[in-house]
Amino acid sequence: ALSSLHTLKNVGHWVVSQLRENLGSSGASARPRPNGGAPAAKRQRVAEATPESFSWWYVDAAGKRVEFRNDAQMKDDPAGESFRVTIMHSSGRVE
Repeated sequence: ALSSLHTLKNVGHWVVSQLRENLGSSGASARPRPNGGAPAAKRQRVAEATPESFSWWYVDAAGKRVEFRNDAQMKDDPAGESFRVTIMHSSGRVE
């Protein structure tokens, strides 16, 4: 389940919320929601991330920061290439 992803190392609640948002907009079917089908954002107020509230950078397979995207760890799948990044929130939390 998406809600359990935040328990993985370097995956926070913000990443999970972004996945939920993108899956919902792609028309993917989801299991029924509690509270009459209201999306989680309607049930619980969550601060929206803004470009000023976090910074990010590419990382390699060892988790070390790299300068160029081509040096970052990459996963190739049917949806396209995915590059590994680290996200640091203004609060200091790292994903």
